[in-house]
Amino acid sequence: MSDDVTNLPGGYQLVSEAKNSNSIIGSQNIAPNVVAYCYNSDFILAEQKLEDATFIAKEGERLLTIFENFQSNGYEKLDGINSDSVAIYKLFINKGANINERSSHKNVVIAYKIADSIVHSSSFQKEYNFEQTHYYIIRIVNNRLIGPMTKEEYLQKRKTLDIPENLKMQPAYN
Repeated sequence: MSDDVTNLPGGYQLVSEAKNSNSIIGSQNIAPNVVAYCYNSDFILAEQKLEDATFIAKEGERLLTIFENFQSNGYEKLDGINSDSVAIYKLFINKGANINERSSHKNVVIAYKIADSIVHSSSFQKEYNFEQTHYYIIRIVNNRLIGPMTKEEYLQKRKTLDIPENLKMQPAYN
């Protein structure tokens, strides 16, 4: 399935890959799953419902991409390598990844197992609550991401920032 992209103010985009895989991307990102959003020239508002399976899939894809970039180029040849990327590459190797074949079944399984362990770690669970809906505000003028917030915090912040009441959420995926 190809991505459906909606351009938003400030260089942001709503990327809809499927019903449960919508993100707002730009200089600040709101991970899947953005279920509703709205915007004007000053603000982007988003409602997010995290689903651990979707998050694991996205994180697994991201980890596999990092590993495969190293696999193709050799990490000693890449410029601008950060220590997290090197650690991810080494983790794949330690888990027995196939270094001679891109996107092998074994490597995909390793990526998803690593992602699953990250998502289900206690520190990750404290940061992301999969049971709760999260709300975000991107303030375009200073490119500031506010959130995650509860619904009550979000409604209060809307008032504080004087966001027009007629700016109403709409579904992120039709």
